[in-house]
Amino acid sequence: MHLLSNMFLALAAAAFLWLPAPVATAQSGQPDTLKIEEWERLANRAERVIEAAAASDSALLILRSELQDWRDRALAAREPLTQEVSELESRIGALGSGDDTVGVPDEIEARRSELSDRLAQVRAPLLLAEEIVVWSDALIGRVDAILQERRESRLFRSGTSPLNPASWPAAVAHLSGQFGDLRQEVAESLSSAAHRQVLRQRLPGIAALSLLGFLLLTVARRWADRMTHRAWDRLGVTDSVAALGASGFLVGFLLPVAGVQVLVEAAVLADLLLLNADIVELTVPKMAVAVFGASWLGTAIFSGRRVPALPDRLNSGWSASCRLIVYVAGWVLAVRLLADSMLHGVGELSAEAGAAGFPTLAAGSAVLFLLGRRLSEHVAAGAEGPADRGVADLAVAAFSFAARATAAAGLIAGVAGLFILARALVFSSMLTLALIGFVIVLQAVVSNLVSSAIRRAGGGTTRDRSGLVYVSTGIVLFAAALPELAVIWGATDKELSDIWTQLLNGVQIGGQQFTFYSLLTLVAVFAAGYAGTRLVQRILAGSVLPDTDLDVGTQRAVTTGVGYVGVILAIVVGISAAGLDLTNLAIVAGALSVGIGFGLQAVVSNFVSGIILLIERPINVGDWIQTGGVSGTVKRISVRSTVIETFDRA
Repeated sequence: MHLLSNMFLALAAAAFLWLPAPVATAQSGQPDTLKIEEWERLANRAERVIEAAAASDSALLILRSELQDWRDRALAAREPLTQEVSELESRIGALGSGDDTVGVPDEIEARRSELSDRLAQVRAPLLLAEEIVVWSDALIGRVDAILQERRESRLFRSGTSPLNPASWPAAVAHLSGQFGDLRQEVAESLSSAAHRQVLRQRLPGIAALSLLGFLLLTVARRWADRMTHRAWDRLGVTDSVAALGASGFLVGFLLPVAGVQVLVEAAVLADLLLLNADIVELTVPKMAVAVFGASWLGTAIFSGRRVPALPDRLNSGWSASCRLIVYVAGWVLAVRLLADSMLHGVGELSAEAGAAGFPTLAAGSAVLFLLGRRLSEHVAAGAEGPADRGVADLAVAAFSFAARATAAAGLIAGVAGLFILARALVFSSMLTLALIGFVIVLQAVVSNLVSSAIRRAGGGTTRDRSGLVYVSTGIVLFAAALPELAVIWGATDKELSDIWTQLLNGVQIGGQQFTFYSLLTLVAVFAAGYAGTRLVQRILAGSVLPDTDLDVGTQRAVTTGVGYVGVILAIVVGISAAGLDLTNLAIVAGALSVGIGFGLQAVVSNFVSGIILLIERPINVGDWIQTGGVSGTVKRISVRSTVIETFDRA
């Protein structure tokens, strides 16, 4: 449940692109020294622990962290050693083959021998680093397999069914005892003379914090609402999705959550709770995030000005019911958070935990099922049949079915006593829908702002690209939300960090090492080359070639040729800059040429014909020609095709 804070606050604070920091390696440019004795001791200990499979999860995580640290050190040491080996091999190759000793000067032979000895010295730590990487990967994989197996087995552990009346008195007694302890702690603190003295000394600070929290919950929200409306009025986007979404997020979520947090600080400063202070200090802010976050999401998605994913199809009663369901879902999550705090220290499969948590589980299943049903009504109202549904409708229909199926499965699992599985199904599904809703609203807000900026930059004369901007923004935001989605469904930060490290280190495909930076370099260099080519074409066509004696056809042929040459150069330079081996690409190109020769003869024939037309220029743009029973004026000559316009403008 702590993911609610991450979902709304972390993402809203410009942390959408989840990029874990690369693991720190050496402090200087030199790699860490790898001591094989220390590594073998750790590896042998890890082997024994894994074989016994008796260590706790926390002990396995510590062991995994140690193995990961050694793997990172080995990777950091491997990179400079690999470069040095490559340089030494090139230098030895420049001195000639070692097999040919006839006529080779002694100083060259001595130099080659010296470099060979140096190469052997460098290869030893490189091979050691390679072994550590491979060995640590294998050990980490085995540790992860044990942890994954334990998580899966924990999901299907069962306890006493919450419908068993015998477990109800214990649950009621436990919760009553918890509330009684809270009341007793407050009473004892107020009855203590020493504590009252401390309370009087802190009273000004407590009063100031309480007043600030009250203002944030009431007056500040009304003031911010008026100020944001004035700001949007000046920008001319008062009724836009961006204005409503951003204003609602500030007024309906950020300010009230901040107000609750300030009130919590006031309560902590009062120091009325000692043993149960975590309930106020940690749980209440999360409850505020759940309640106000659900309220804002429901208003933003199911309002009169809906996001593009949910256009206005049904009446206001349907929207009001959806807002109510989402609002109730926020309160269900909040109560669940409070119940978890109250049940801290009680076994997850105990009768008390099952009976005390079942009401919120049943309520969560109910709101999840009702929300799925309302979404299915929205999809049904927008299409006559499945063939008429768009991509958004298909996605909403899938979420609707998944919500109802998960709600039913979670309730059944809870009744059967599978409390951990039931909670994972119901509450993880609720958090997933909340995350998706948050991204959808953010997508609408960002795309609306970008589209408005494009229109203003073009003076209102540019073509409407809102659809393209909306889709592009959605792809970026949903991709950025995938790590948070993985955390909701049980992935750990360590696992996500490993995935990111693997992406940085690259993936081996066909003998090539593809890394994030190499692909980014390839795209950046190609984009720069393509943009430069287009710029050169514009300069040639607009300023240089018109001042020459070349005719119009020749000018266009030169411009077209420069464009093709520039694109080819951009591709080649981009591949080289990314560090990819062009030899393998040449082999692939040779294999493709065979297929092209057999299957794409017409395309190749057109391509060659286009090159001949551009070079020899038997025809030019503006000529009247007749070919294949069709006659017309040549409008454009390119490598692949030539466009002519007939007399009737076809």
